[in-house]
Amino acid sequence: MQEWQHTPEHVLQYAAAGRLEEWVHAYLMTVGGNEGLATGLKLQQRFWIGPLLLPLPCLSPAAGPDEGFEYVMPREPWERRVSRMQESLRQGWQAPPLICAYSAEEGISIRDGNHRYWAMTREGEDAYWCLIWCNSEAEYMEAHKLLDC
Repeated sequence: MQEWQHTPEHVLQYAAAGRLEEWVHAYLMTVGGNEGLATGLKLQQRFWIGPLLLPLPCLSPAAGPDEGFEYVMPREPWERRVSRMQESLRQGWQAPPLICAYSAEEGISIRDGNHRYWAMTREGEDAYWCLIWCNSEAEYMEAHKLLDC
């Protein structure tokens, strides 16, 4: 495998080598800048699915600048960051996969990559690569049936 990177192509290589969880933690602790999520994921065993190319409308963003999101962000810095990502996408940037959680109650919730999700949606993307974790083996089996993978 090549030097550690975060494009979908590299994540697919990590998954094929059985090292998906390793990639997730390395990404979150470095360029992903989400140490809290990385730490939380290590609190219990997770069951991972992916990377899968999923339709963006099937995902539920957890963060945004409006009321109603689990994590409400200040609008101005939110918009700046999403706009920069949109420009990067126009220039050929391959964003890291979205990191999501599956539960029967909430479906597929974006836990890391909400800015990327909004940038891709605004740029007209229909689908993108996702990594999904389940908190139990039962949820993992349910998600596999739902996602037909």
